Amino acid sequence: MSTGHTTYSTLHAGGVEQAINRLTTNPINVPVAMFGALDLMIIQQLQCIGGRMVRRCITIDEIVAEKNDISYNILYKWNPVKDVFRKVYKESKIINDIAYSHGWTTEETLNQIEIRKEILEGLLKHGLRSSDEITSVFEEFAKSGSYEFEE
Repeated sequence: MSTGHTTYSTLHAGGVEQAINRLTTNPINVPVAMFGALDLMIIQQLQCIGGRMVRRCITIDEIVAEKNDISYNILYKWNPVKDVFRKVYKESKIINDIAYSHGWTTEETLNQIEIRKEILEGLLKHGLRSSDEITSVFEEFAKSGSYEFEE
């Protein structure tokens, strides 16, 4: 993660606190200073919905590493009654960092996130799952800044 390249990783833990504990104790022992390279943790669990077990992302958490302390801020949380994700944060370091790096306001950044959410929902709705189909949609989006799915 500290090489400057985007990375994804999987860690088995019951939640953010357990994941941080697993990373900071034996045998892994990641120094607290290295957590500055970790932006987000996504926590998934198996849930029973409609009588069947499905995997759901239950939280998206922003990791905040300062001096000798690691904390987290819940950004989005799954609502099991409605089976939807809801925003729960008031302030977000990662949203502010994204806005700053693109020269956007916070409002513009949230609008860009909403656009991407709509594209992902469109991919799902239209059954587009292959990497070629998804790449095509995002290449068109990158060129024009928008994407319209054909009905």
